[in-house]
Amino acid sequence: MSVSKEELQLLKNLHETYFKKFREEYNRIEKKLFDKYCEKRHYKERCDPHCVMAYTNTCEYLKEMNKIWNIVGYQD
Repeated sequence: MSVSKEELQLLKNLHETYFKKFREEYNRIEKKLFDKYCEKRHYKERCDPHCVMAYTNTCEYLKEMNKIWNIVGYQD
């Protein structure tokens, strides 16, 4: 499961025109990716930037989120 081209395009369009809807869609996709890929999801609610998988570039969650961040920028 990865972020589809359609989801990326939707986020880009919403980011430019409807920020509230963009934020809702962004959060939905982020949660879906976190629940699917994060090894710490059983005891963390958000990505841990100090995770060893982040440092070794083996985190699938971050790889998928980078696709989004490359289009709309980092969102916190």
